[in-house]
Amino acid sequence: MEKKAQMQIQETIMVLFVFIIILLLGLIFFYKYTTQSILNENLENEKINFENMLITFPDSAELRCSSQGIEENCIDAIKLLAFKALIAENKGDYNSKFGFKNITIYDKYPTSNQRPCRSLGDLGECGVFSIYYKAPAEKGGRLIVDSPVLIYYPTQDKHTMGKMVVEWYL
Repeated sequence: MEKKAQMQIQETIMVLFVFIIILLLGLIFFYKYTTQSILNENLENEKINFENMLITFPDSAELRCSSQGIEENCIDAIKLLAFKALIAENKGDYNSKFGFKNITIYDKYPTSNQRPCRSLGDLGECGVFSIYYKAPAEKGGRLIVDSPVLIYYPTQDKHTMGKMVVEWYL
C-alpha cells in the first residue's frame, strides 16, 4: 500500500511540474505578444502624429503669412528664417516636439535654386530652407513625405511654389 501511495504522490508531483512548465510557457508567450503589440501601437501613434504634423506645420502661427492682418494660406520666408533661429535657441523644446526628423522647404517654381537660405540678405537669391534636423545615432529606416507649399517673400512681394520635405527617422 505504501508503494501505491508513493507512486500517486510522484504522479501528482509530475503533473504539477508539467502544469507549471506549461503555465510559464504561456506567460512568456503572452508577455512577448503584449510587448510587441504595445510597440506596434506606439509606432502607429507616432505615424498619426507625423501625418498631423505634415498638415498643421505649414499652418502654424510661427510660419503663416499675413498681409495687413489678413492671413493667407502660405508660408512667410522671413518667418521661416526667424523660426529656424527660434529652434536653434530652444533646441530642447523642439527636439521633444519634433523628435528625429528633418524638415526642409525647397523653393521650386518659377525658379529652382539650391542655395541655402541663412539670413535676410539671402532671401532673393536662395531656395533651400533647412528648418529642423535631428537624426538618431543609429540610423534605421526612414519615411520621407513631401507636400506642396506656397512661399511668400514679403521683401519682394511675390509668391512662389515650393515643396516641404519631411524625413522621419524610425
